[in-house]
Amino acid sequence: YVTWYGRGPLPSYCDRKTGYKIDKHSSTVTDMEYRYMRPQESSNRADVRYFTITNKKGKGLKFISYFSDPFNFSAYQSYNRFFFFFSLAADLCRTR
Repeated sequence: YVTWYGRGPLPSYCDRKTGYKIDKHSSTVTDMEYRYMRPQESSNRADVRYFTITNKKGKGLKFISYFSDPFNFSAYQSYNRFFFFFSLAADLCRTR
């Protein structure tokens, strides 16, 4: 489970983020990811002040921005380094 205070709820990037509201948002890692036909980076969230990523029991990590310097983050079920080895999303084996 992922909760963040920043732009959302949909993916936002530095060149197209102003249409997304800064607020507290929640999602699952699976729901954050957009499955393009060709595996590539997706699911970025911009202008984030903090985010938490937890398991079903609520145990996890919290990341907080340094003073007033928001950051970007993405969360994936599989390592994004695998994106370079597969040409189709269907070929990407998810790790659990």
